[in-house]
Amino acid sequence: MAQDQDNPSRTTSPPRKRRRPPKSCDPCRRRKVRCHREFPCGACERARTSLQCFYRPAVAASSPSIIEYSSITASCVPEVHTPPPQAVDPQTHSRPPAPTSQSQPQDQNQYQNKIIWDLQNRVRRLEEQLPGPPVSQGTTGPNPSVSQTQALRRLHDRVLGAEQQLPDASHPSPSVNGWAIPATLPRPRIPPDKTKLFGPSHWLHTAEKFQVLGKFDANEVEPSLQAVDTRSEFAGIFKGCRQLRQAIKDQESVRLNHPVPDLLGTLPAQAVCDVLVNAYFRTFEVIYRVVHVPSFWKEYRQLWTQLQSTPTHFLMKLVLILALGTTFYPHRNNRVHLRRLAHTWIYAAQWWLVGPSEKSTVNLDGLQVGCLLLLARQTNSLPGTSWLSAGSVLRMAMAIGLHRSPDLFPALSVYQSEMRARLWATVLELTLLSSLDAAMPLPFSLQDVDRTAPSNSNDEQFDTEAETPPTPQSNQHFTDSSIQILLLKSLQVRVEAVQLVSNQHGRELSYETALRLGNELRSACRDIAALFYTSQKQSRHEGRSLGMTDFHLRFLDTYLRRHILFLHRPFMIQARKDPRFYLSRKVCLESCIVVASYADHLNLPSDTLDDTSHLAIVGRGSFKGALSLDVITSLGLEIVTQTRRGGFYTARGIFSPIYRRFPT
Repeated sequence: MAQDQDNPSRTTSPPRKRRRPPKSCDPCRRRKVRCHREFPCGACERARTSLQCFYRPAVAASSPSIIEYSSITASCVPEVHTPPPQAVDPQTHSRPPAPTSQSQPQDQNQYQNKIIWDLQNRVRRLEEQLPGPPVSQGTTGPNPSVSQTQALRRLHDRVLGAEQQLPDASHPSPSVNGWAIPATLPRPRIPPDKTKLFGPSHWLHTAEKFQVLGKFDANEVEPSLQAVDTRSEFAGIFKGCRQLRQAIKDQESVRLNHPVPDLLGTLPAQAVCDVLVNAYFRTFEVIYRVVHVPSFWKEYRQLWTQLQSTPTHFLMKLVLILALGTTFYPHRNNRVHLRRLAHTWIYAAQWWLVGPSEKSTVNLDGLQVGCLLLLARQTNSLPGTSWLSAGSVLRMAMAIGLHRSPDLFPALSVYQSEMRARLWATVLELTLLSSLDAAMPLPFSLQDVDRTAPSNSNDEQFDTEAETPPTPQSNQHFTDSSIQILLLKSLQVRVEAVQLVSNQHGRELSYETALRLGNELRSACRDIAALFYTSQKQSRHEGRSLGMTDFHLRFLDTYLRRHILFLHRPFMIQARKDPRFYLSRKVCLESCIVVASYADHLNLPSDTLDDTSHLAIVGRGSFKGALSLDVITSLGLEIVTQTRRGGFYTARGIFSPIYRRFPT
């Protein structure tokens, strides 16, 4: 009685009615359907949401609700498409439940632990698919020594770590409920005159479902009418449409005169052509694989016996190879005339490639002409932007499916499959080269490429009639494709370097990134030197058509060091005021001195220049080598800086390899 008098509020206020704790699971209560009161219940299993089935525990009003915690978790990890841990109250283990009319089910914690365990396993499977080392250990079952609050916090941290490693967290993950279908694979068409890749959105994927049209195969442009009676009305209409379409195309096509009507008449004597072709094969073909050497020599010998029956595509490849060979022609008396002819050949090949017959040149032959054309324009100082032309060649290669895995195209022959792999690697290198020289963004992303590297084999191991793939040689054995394969290993690093150098968004340059990429590029330079010595140790009489020479070593080393110079040059300029970037100044100086040393034999006028000197004189961009303005200006800036700080003789001591070229 005394207690009632001390607390009048308890006697005057009406008794508060307690809500009956729910017995159905939370999803069934929200959907207002009957619940079987099992775990998981039948309704959630039929709805394919068994992982979301849970029974809300009876907790005190002051405890944070499950819905509040779920919303907080969802806001923290918005991109993870895994059902949030809705069945767990983070306060369950830290605060005892308030007294209720009915006690919490004994197996409630087991339900919650099972959901956490399921989520941990799903996060673990996601982490296993991420690149790099594993970030966490997989669990084998619920750990009773860890509270649910700690388990949720660890799970939250793991989800955040997985999101940071994802290439693009905005893309949804595959459906966990089975609402997904296999991807539509591209279909190639590889007839002799025109090659094309039909993407997933092409109407062909719908048309091939019509059984009346017959079979769509990889060799014919039009569908076969095997299932159609050739005497039927449909077959006649279909053939009539074909003929009408071809007649309209012939009528509307433009007839233009060829800029070089007698291209065969411009060819030099066979002896001169032999010198030019051999000059090309000993220089560029070893680095940029474009043609199949034995097949080319076979057609080349036939040309001089059957001159008028030479295929146009081979003639275009030949004149471009001759144009590239004029770069290294040793005799001065005939060099000027050949250089003028080279310009004529380049214009003729360019007209054939992009003129009225452009659609018929979208095949391997046309792509080979495109690659040779890019190289020829780089070595003959013709006007134009190579970055634009390289983008066109890249799109041509992608239009015929060179960037996709050969496993998608089982109809390809051994010769086609291997040549496509080599050509795709060449197209990537030429595109990267043009972007580096023009300081423009790359027109491709390696995420869209699933093409494998070419096999480490010689050209003599396969031909156009081969039925079995060539047996790859070991990595320690130098082959006709060794340089190309080695360049592919550093492709990712060079792509990152070009992206950092172009800096299209005007972001701040990361010094740590520049140092990391520079170190990896210097390692690639050492790999090139190691491959050169491996090639020198091998016998020159193993039947190899191509080999690695001093030209290739200097060309590749200059090319890679050009990346290093461009990476560190902004920091080198800043190092004049900020000593923290002194390392970049030292790296740029080292790269420039090494590249400049390759011009030690460049004495003009001279009839005994080596291939590196010939290319430096007539080339442009990266082909200038030691005569590049990037090297000259960087060395000049360092000389001026050293002269102002320590005097002329201090700078001369640092640049002793260069000063030996000039008398005092």
